Amino acid sequence: MPEPGRTNIVTCDQNGRVALFDIQEGKGNLKETILETGKRFSRELPACPTMVFDREGHDANFFFEMVENEIPFVTWQKNVNKSELESFGDECWSMSFEFNGKEYAVFEKDKVFTVEREEKDVSFSLRRIFIWNKSSRRKTCALA
Repeated sequence: MPEPGRTNIVTCDQNGRVALFDIQEGKGNLKETILETGKRFSRELPACPTMVFDREGHDANFFFEMVENEIPFVTWQKNVNKSELESFGDECWSMSFEFNGKEYAVFEKDKVFTVEREEKDVSFSLRRIFIWNKSSRRKTCALA
């Protein structure tokens, strides 16, 4: 029988020091917590910290609220189309770097989302960052 999971929320400052830590035992609402944390820190700090979260937060309405509240974020894109990733030729992967002894290449495109607000469709775009781990030959993408 499935049981509710545990959500760990950690917010760090620009030096990596923990500014907020919360464990939500089986009752956590990741999206709500991220929004409230972003709003709180945007009032208390000169610049709102970037919210980093996993695929659980992948939701166009949630992304719209983050954009609308000017809360910067980055997350993995959910259900990435693997054939689309493979369709990009080597020339697309315009930037290369090495991290932890592994070679990577990246490039960006916009991804447009549409949400319904007050009985009309509203479109907005996010940065879609394609990532190729050349060492493991794996490709994926993130949204920001």
